[in-house]
Amino acid sequence: MKIIRQLVGLFLMLWSLLWLVFNGCIYLRASWGLFCDLRWMSFVLCISPAAWIWFGALSSTVWCPFSLLFASWAVTANPPGGSMPKKMWLLPLLGPMILGLVLIFIGPYLYPICPSEHGELTIRFIPFLGGKGYQ
Repeated sequence: MKIIRQLVGLFLMLWSLLWLVFNGCIYLRASWGLFCDLRWMSFVLCISPAAWIWFGALSSTVWCPFSLLFASWAVTANPPGGSMPKKMWLLPLLGPMILGLVLIFIGPYLYPICPSEHGELTIRFIPFLGGKGYQ
C-alpha cells in the first residue's frame, strides 16, 4: 500500500511540475513583455489596480503548483485507514489546471496594458475594460 501512495505522490508531483512550467512560462513571458513594452513608464504600474491584480492574484497560478510540488503528501503520506482522501489528490490534480485555464482565458482581460485603436499602448486602470491585453 505504501508503494501505491508513493507512485500516486510521484505522479502528482510530476503533474504539478508540468503545470508549474506551463503556467510559469505564460506568466513570466507576459510579465516580461509588460515591462519591455512600457520601458521607462513602468512606474505607472504602481498606481494601476489592474497591475496589482496581475502581480498579486494571478501570480498564484505559478505559486500554487510550486507549493504543491514540494508538499509533504508526496512520499511521506500515511493517512489513517491506509487510503488517500479525495482532497489529498484532487487539489494537486485540479488546482493547477484550473489556475492555468484562468491565466489563459481570464488573464488577458486583467493585463495592465492594452493596445488602442491606433496601435499605441494604454495603461488599464479598471480591469476588463479595453478587451484583451495580449494574445
